Amino acid sequence: MVEDNTINQLVTEGMLEQLGHEVSLANNGQDCITACNTENFDLILMDCNMPVMDGYTATKQLRAMTSTKETPIIALTANTLEEHKKRCMDVGMNSYLAKPFNKKELNKVIEESFG
Repeated sequence: MVEDNTINQLVTEGMLEQLGHEVSLANNGQDCITACNTENFDLILMDCNMPVMDGYTATKQLRAMTSTKETPIIALTANTLEEHKKRCMDVGMNSYLAKPFNKKELNKVIEESFG
């Protein structure tokens, strides 16, 4: 999970663990890129607006890397406008989840990412 807000990290990490997932945290897009250079992840939950490197830029870079080219990336964002969702898809994200979300919504978008 790539998220710069500590409260959002704690809440989302708790939901993911309750759903049976192992969680690694990155505070921004650059930290995510660095982690993906040394580890393989099944899924990336990506906040869109973060300092250092935002989720859009990070996703573009992840899509250019062989190891993460096919990894599902789900946008986590408070922006709910249709144009924002389109921007997420245009940079290569697979899905979109608007904050705030609950565990059921999170689980549904994760399950959909694995078809």
